[in-house]
Amino acid sequence: MHNGAKIIVCLAASVTVSILSYAGYRLAAQIKKRKDSEKFSNPRYSIGAAIINMERAVVYGDDENFKFFARYAIRMSLGMPKSYPPNEPSLEEIMLEFAKNHSDEDLSEKIRDIYGLEFLAEDTEKWNAILRDMRQIIPAILENRTRQKT
Repeated sequence: MHNGAKIIVCLAASVTVSILSYAGYRLAAQIKKRKDSEKFSNPRYSIGAAIINMERAVVYGDDENFKFFARYAIRMSLGMPKSYPPNEPSLEEIMLEFAKNHSDEDLSEKIRDIYGLEFLAEDTEKWNAILRDMRQIIPAILENRTRQKT
C-alpha cells in the first residue's frame, strides 16, 4: 500500500502541475494578445513595422512587398483607413488627403513618385534612396498631423 500511495501522490502532483502550467500559459497568451492589439492600434507602431518590412524587402530583392509597405506607410501616416490591394486608395485620393493638411510641394512630389511606383529598378541603391525619402516624409506628415490636432 505504501508504494501505491506514492504512485497516487506522484500522479496527483503531475496532474496539478500540468493544470497550473496550462493555466499560466493561457494567461500569458491572453496578456500578449492584449499588448499586441494595443501596439498595432498605434499608427506609429504600424508605420515603423512597415519601414522595417521595406528594409527586409530590399535585402531580399522583393519589389512587390517594398511597394506595398511604402504605400501602406504613406496611408497610415496620412491617417487613412487600413486597406489592402485591390482596394487601395488611388494616387489621386492620396494626393487629395495630403493636400487637405499639407502645403509642402517637395513632399507632395516625393509622395506622388513613391505611391505611383509601378516598377522598381534592379539597382537596390535606388530602393535605398526611396527608403531614405520615406524616413523624411513620414515624420513630416506625422508632425503636421499632431500640430493640427492641438
